[in-house]
Amino acid sequence: MKEVNAIGQLATLKTLILTKSNFSDTESSALNKLSGLRNLDLTGTNTGDETLKNLQGLKLQQIDLTGTKVTEKGLPSLAKIETLVTISLNDTEVGDKGLGSLSALKKLKALNLNRTKVTEDALKQLSAYNALDNLSLQDTEVTGATFDTVPALRFLIGLDLGGTKVNDSTVGKLMSAPSLVSLNLSKTRVTDNGLAQLAKMKNLRELSLGGLQISDKGLHSIRGMKLRTLDLSGTNVTDKALVPFKGATFLSIVNLNKTKVTDAALPTLGQIPNLAELYLSGTKVTDAGLKTISAFPKLESLDFSDTEVTDAGCKSLSQMKNLHYVKVSGTSITPAGLHSLMRISAMARVDADNCKKLPKEALEKVQKDHPGSLVTGG
Repeated sequence: MKEVNAIGQLATLKTLILTKSNFSDTESSALNKLSGLRNLDLTGTNTGDETLKNLQGLKLQQIDLTGTKVTEKGLPSLAKIETLVTISLNDTEVGDKGLGSLSALKKLKALNLNRTKVTEDALKQLSAYNALDNLSLQDTEVTGATFDTVPALRFLIGLDLGGTKVNDSTVGKLMSAPSLVSLNLSKTRVTDNGLAQLAKMKNLRELSLGGLQISDKGLHSIRGMKLRTLDLSGTNVTDKALVPFKGATFLSIVNLNKTKVTDAALPTLGQIPNLAELYLSGTKVTDAGLKTISAFPKLESLDFSDTEVTDAGCKSLSQMKNLHYVKVSGTSITPAGLHSLMRISAMARVDADNCKKLPKEALEKVQKDHPGSLVTGG
């Protein structure tokens, strides 16, 4: 690639994004000339272990190798880039072997291994990762059975276990990571029984439980947690789910997408004083529910896509003071409803994809009438 050779002359370049380009190992030798490079994104390229050899000597801080041909054999080369802080190896053939070599990276704080071949044995390799504070193992074979035997996990702030084999018997071992602030357990095997164990994690502020087989009853056990974010999307919770969180001053983001929630749940949500983001996509919420929402004083972002909401519901939101983002995709609102949303004083963006009554020409007309805000869709 001629462009890469030209880039090789830009010694002061700090960030290079080659996502889904034809860049491969053949051209990678040009990269070692970029002495000022700190952030490199090779997502979806044909690069592999040979490229990692050519990066030695650079002072990279972040590298994204998602969807590349990198294997475990290339990790020792990666380990020689001592300045690395963040490494993403998602969707690669990397497995348990070789991860131990990365322990030489004393500044490594974030490691992303989503949809790789790592198993429970990988956790043993992480024992010497003393600086690691964010670990993502989404959709891997990890069970969590050895969490309490890995000293490095004690210092984690963020842990993503979405889609893993973690269950009620292993989730309790997360108590060995007392510093956790953010935890994703979506699509794992955790049930109401497992939630009771999470209640002991006093520092947890962001909890994702999407797709779990949990119920309203299970949420009672975590009502005392000082959560800022609670994701319940795709669960079996009902209108009574948030009753235990009435008056919860810390809670500001609630995701109820694709749940059984109806308008009846909204008065309870209105008693969460600092609610700023609310996701209701695919629920049974109607225009009547949006009238209730219009009284939420601090709401900034609202998603009611794929619901039965109409123009009347949009009109009821028009006097809100802080609402600046709304998603209405998949609804039957018309240009009249869209105009109501765009007139909201703080409105910055409305996403209106797949709205049958909002053809491209209509969206363009609304955009022209409201140049200060962005409307997307078509």
